Amino acid sequence: MKMKQSIILAALLCCAGISQAQTITNTPPTVPGLVSTFGNWVGSYDTNLSYQDIVLWDGPVYQNGVNFANELGASVDLWKQKISPNNVGLASVGNKLGGQLFLAAEGRFRQASINGLNLSEAGGLEFGWTKYDFRAGVFGDCVYLNDPDKVHMNHRITGEFGVFADKKLSPASAVGIFLSQQIGQDAKIIGANLKVSFGNGTGFLGLF
Repeated sequence: MKMKQSIILAALLCCAGISQAQTITNTPPTVPGLVSTFGNWVGSYDTNLSYQDIVLWDGPVYQNGVNFANELGASVDLWKQKISPNNVGLASVGNKLGGQLFLAAEGRFRQASINGLNLSEAGGLEFGWTKYDFRAGVFGDCVYLNDPDKVHMNHRITGEFGVFADKKLSPASAVGIFLSQQIGQDAKIIGANLKVSFGNGTGFLGLF
């Protein structure tokens, strides 16, 4: 499984064209660090970059500063809406922000970082805002735990809710961070990942 993860990550890096200096290190992230990163990302935009409909990612997941899993994830935009002064109820927001609102379906698959065993599979929805090279939002997933004891839970089905933010590095690549909480656990979950996006940018099946 570790070999499989390495191959997938190598493929993502190859497709995205990320330089060695831009890759995420395995240093445990902190909540203040996430807030600082978010502030830096939302403070400036590269108007030459934008997100496509499908996003794939891979990266470490932490709890209490310990890398307990690796996460493979994917999302596909189901709905998009440009924010403009003509949108009813969004005029004041549109004047300041611009960009697009989006609704996406997502899946998250986690493997134990040491032995590569599958820990959980999750699926749900994302809702957020994107503008040029920046994308942020909230997500909610239904989670199936393959081995609840390994994550100190006594049941297999739970929910996870969180916030995320992404910043593009190139037309195809991005870095991402997220902060979440699973129902039944006290410790927050923090993730940092590398992402690639592709598609025609017009939404699911090009319908909008």
